[in-house]
Amino acid sequence: MSIIASGISYRHSHRPTLFENVTFIVADGAKVSLIGPNGAGKSTLLQLLAGRLTPATGSIVTSSHPYFIPQQTVPDGRSIAGLLGAADKLRALRAIYAGSVDPADFETLDDDWTIEERCRAALDEWGLRRVGPDTPAAALSGGERMRLMLCCLMLSNHVPDLFVLDEPTNNLDIGSLAILTDTLRNYRGTLLVVSHDDRFVREIGATHTVELPLAPSEERP
Repeated sequence: MSIIASGISYRHSHRPTLFENVTFIVADGAKVSLIGPNGAGKSTLLQLLAGRLTPATGSIVTSSHPYFIPQQTVPDGRSIAGLLGAADKLRALRAIYAGSVDPADFETLDDDWTIEERCRAALDEWGLRRVGPDTPAAALSGGERMRLMLCCLMLSNHVPDLFVLDEPTNNLDIGSLAILTDTLRNYRGTLLVVSHDDRFVREIGATHTVELPLAPSEERP
C-alpha cells in the first residue's frame, strides 16, 4: 500500500478538533480524490501526509516520501532555481564552466550537464518564459508559483512514486491545465488530489475517493 492512515486526528492550537479518527488506505498505483466540505481540513490532511505537520493521534505510513504541491507556495526568499531544487546543480555547473576543478562541484552536478537547458525548457513549457532560474520566486504570482512547482516533474530524473496535490488547477490558464491533465492522466504512480474541478478529476483517471467529514463538534443540523 502507498498510504496507510490509522486513527488520525488533528487540532489547531486553541481551536476545536479539526478532524478525528480518520482511517483510510490508498493502494499502490491508485488515483484518489480527497473530498469533503469546506473546513473539514483537506489541506491540513495533505500536509500531514507530506510530513509537514504532526497528527495529534494516529499514525501515517507511506511507501515513499510524497511529492507534495500545496495550494499556496511561499517563496521564502529563494530563487526560481531554489524552488525547483536546481540551485546547487546550477551553481556547480557554472563554477565548472568558469574553470573549477573542485571534486565537490562535480559531485554536486552528478553529470547533469543539461540542467540549465532543462530548467529553461520546463519554464517555457509551463508558460513562464518571462523569468529565468535566477529570478526571485517572490516576483511570481500565486498561479505562476503553482506552475513553477509543476515544472519539477519535468526536471526530476526520478518520477515520484507518490504524488499529492492540493487544488492544482487554481489559477492555471487553459494551456497549463491541459498540460497538467495530460501529465497526470499518464502518470503511473500513486496520486492523491484535492480539487473542486470534477471534470479535471475525471479526466486524470481518478477512480476512488476518500471522504473527510466535518468533526462531530463542527457538524451542522
